[in-house]
Amino acid sequence: MAHAASATAFATNGHRRRLNVDAVQAVQSGTPSFPGGAWWATPARLAANVGTTPIWDMGLHGEGEIVGVMSTGLDSGHCFFENAAGETPADQVYGPSHRKIVSYRAHADGGATGQRDLGTHLVGTILGKSSTDGAAGAGERGAAYAARVAFTDVGPGDAPVLDVPTDLLGDMFRPDYALGARIFAIHDRCTAEDDPTTPPSDWCINSINKYTTQTAMIDQASLELDELLVLVPAGDGGNPDRSPSITSLGTCKNCLTVGATENDNSGRPLGDGQLAVFSSTGLAVGGRIKPDVTAPGFFISSANSNADGDCAITEMAGTAQAMAVTAGAVALIRQYFREGFYPSGKRGKGFSGGKDGISFEGGFIPSGALMKAMTIAAGQVMPGVFPQPTAAQGAPLNGYPNPYSGYGRVQLNQVLFGEENGKTAGDRLFVIDGESVATGEERVYTIPTRADDEGFGTEFKVVLVWTDPPAEPNSQNPLVNNLDLEVDGQNGNSEVTGGGPDTVNNVEAVRLTATAGGTIEVKVKGTSVVEGGSQKFALVVTGPLSLTSPPPAPPPAASDLGGTPDIDEGPATAISRCKSDGQRQRLQTYSRCKTDSGGGNDDSLVMYLYILTGVLGLFGPTLIVLLVVRRRKRRTQPPQSSASNAAPQQVEVMVT
Repeated sequence: MAHAASATAFATNGHRRRLNVDAVQAVQSGTPSFPGGAWWATPARLAANVGTTPIWDMGLHGEGEIVGVMSTGLDSGHCFFENAAGETPADQVYGPSHRKIVSYRAHADGGATGQRDLGTHLVGTILGKSSTDGAAGAGERGAAYAARVAFTDVGPGDAPVLDVPTDLLGDMFRPDYALGARIFAIHDRCTAEDDPTTPPSDWCINSINKYTTQTAMIDQASLELDELLVLVPAGDGGNPDRSPSITSLGTCKNCLTVGATENDNSGRPLGDGQLAVFSSTGLAVGGRIKPDVTAPGFFISSANSNADGDCAITEMAGTAQAMAVTAGAVALIRQYFREGFYPSGKRGKGFSGGKDGISFEGGFIPSGALMKAMTIAAGQVMPGVFPQPTAAQGAPLNGYPNPYSGYGRVQLNQVLFGEENGKTAGDRLFVIDGESVATGEERVYTIPTRADDEGFGTEFKVVLVWTDPPAEPNSQNPLVNNLDLEVDGQNGNSEVTGGGPDTVNNVEAVRLTATAGGTIEVKVKGTSVVEGGSQKFALVVTGPLSLTSPPPAPPPAASDLGGTPDIDEGPATAISRCKSDGQRQRLQTYSRCKTDSGGGNDDSLVMYLYILTGVLGLFGPTLIVLLVVRRRKRRTQPPQSSASNAAPQQVEVMVT
């Protein structure tokens, strides 16, 4: 049986390390042997773009972000985390004014045990930054080195099994969410022992690839806390025969499950960007794609706990390390939206007194689903083969997606864009966040395109993600609400399904090329929404877009327009408003939240005004975009099964 460890001990040497900064470069711009995108088209383009830190160069380092971490312990006296140089753990006063640690919840004990403590290493990879510039080891900054941590200690001394809270939602997610944490990096009880020959615990063996109570709790937290995204490692128990080895924690639907990639000179015939030999694989229970993405995880150089010197560094390998690199990348994605970079490509003008954590013009708070969709859209198909030395070796990893590397290795310069060469972020990125569909409804987006783009060639990528309600523990088919993505007639994940609709995943994606001057038509269908009445979703489109105006920004919060309006039950108006769901208010400004109960034409045309707010000072006068929305009369009782032959209710949006 595969060992489902979260971090693995390997013999290291100086030629096999991937330092924090190297991992950051890989997830921001790729590497020379695996550049991703179309940067490889010419040697000059490759040299200018690959192996750089373009997201840091935009001024995004994690400022204002708080990442929740649940792990073995944290050496708060390490230079990466201490409030001031030379302090010990006993000197730390955790709270909102602390340089790096806003809270330390001592669920198991109150600190790191011994050297090479996993939690210390992970937090250093996510957000470590030395209190003293120029100190030995200070150059190994985390991926989001200006962010801070809300830490939950679940490591009881040297015990090989973690003391995880029974109620993850009440004991960790909710309290840390209240402190401002929106991104969480956690791992399960299956931690690595110093001796890799030690058998795993019965708990680990019996929990491989099962949808458990703990897994369902993560999905429930994501449903309840709309802005939450939880990251988990795929596990370090990859099987030589390619049979599923994903940890049960990694089977959660709404989390982001991360596998690990190799680096050059790893000591085996595996190169940079290929799947690490230990990385656990899917398919996950229910036939679902897991892991979702991959990131560098062999080796990562980061903080060493309780070691000589103020800024000690050590190397560790595992999918937990890959998860940590990715968590830092997600923090940069959230900061990008919050600080108003989309769609202009420039940071919005700052102001004081903002609501809901927004203090930049044009900024908005992304949902957990949108952060996940952006990370998956950043995934680049890996060029290697399955690494195990068996008959399975040589199986390609180039399926999109596939059960070994998911949607590929994260590369942020494929989704986070600045303003350059006369192009804005909106010329390469289109997002929808918080729209919803019920059973039998569909949203249709018609998007104009152009010939190519130096970062994409002619490739377009469309990713749909929705936060699905939790299934019953031990479910063999955990999907509850089924949406479907269709792009120019191509179904989401069609490379996996054989062309038909995907009926098991709550992530769907399509890659395609389009002709210059043409359009792509994106449909989001409510195939079977059996819980909640309607299902919210996030949609990300990347590629060479041809928009004559910035794409629609997320609607403003209701509080910014004078309160929380109720659903409009009367005649159609220029702006219809939706009632808050109690989490993240969004106004549905180009569609009615609810159709009239009375009569009306089945195919009547209604025009709405979509007002782009928060752009004053960025694009000149406030822009008004006219959208034509065709609505069909809705059934009094929408069908609860995809077997209905009724024509779907459509909302069509022409993006110009």
